[in-house]
Amino acid sequence: MCFLSNQTELLRLQRQRDVLEEQRRPDMELQVLRANHSSQDLLMTPRPLLPSDVVSQAPPPQAPPLLVQVQQLSQEKQSMEAELQRCQEAEQEASERVCRLERLVEVLRKKVGTGSLRAVS
Repeated sequence: MCFLSNQTELLRLQRQRDVLEEQRRPDMELQVLRANHSSQDLLMTPRPLLPSDVVSQAPPPQAPPLLVQVQQLSQEKQSMEAELQRCQEAEQEASERVCRLERLVEVLRKKVGTGSLRAVS
């Protein structure tokens, strides 16, 4: 029974993850397209140099929020994949244990059926 509930829970989590990924995909693609579009606009429109630009060093540009969000989502995806891998390994181990226990039960039933155990009188 425990094996079935673990498997059911795993399938439920996988479906939930797939639904979340499907919901996030269009938003992520739109954000990437917007980021690419805005960066292309910045590259295409040169701005005049001001005297202060020549003298002072500008701080390094910060990563746009979309890039940070994509990186966070990528890390989240990797952690979800690692968790899925651990769950699959745990499921495999549980399945192997169930098989061993079923074989043991079968052997014990055969022994009981052949009269190896003495009846209490």
